[in-house]
Amino acid sequence: SDRAAFVDGWYRTSDFGYKPDHATLVVLGRSDDMLNIGGIKLSPAPIELRLKAVPGVRDAVVTEGADRLQTRTLLVAVEVAPGVDRNQLGRRVDAVISHYTRGFQLLLLDALPRTETGKVKRDAVRALLPPQAP
Repeated sequence: SDRAAFVDGWYRTSDFGYKPDHATLVVLGRSDDMLNIGGIKLSPAPIELRLKAVPGVRDAVVTEGADRLQTRTLLVAVEVAPGVDRNQLGRRVDAVISHYTRGFQLLLLDALPRTETGKVKRDAVRALLPPQAP
């Protein structure tokens, strides 16, 4: 849970890295999937579960995107069931996401990009975002 990430009021980032010497810290990345969207920490798993319960959603992924100012934004990618009204589905997704944040980018896809074993390729989902004008 998100509460478990806080200890004595401090957020445990789950970043990992190393100190090659006493004056240098090298951060390699995150060991968890927590997203930082405009300073708000969001765990994608509970959001994805809620989205997958929306009628017309076959699968869903929540990750980070970037806007034209290269600010991190919430990216929601939804695999749409055949024959579903995409406008109506967009409104349903908005109703779920509005509990977490106001602004987000939405990709409604026929199929999410996957590995050979069926796992969603999050980097490939991010690559589907159209380039942002400067």
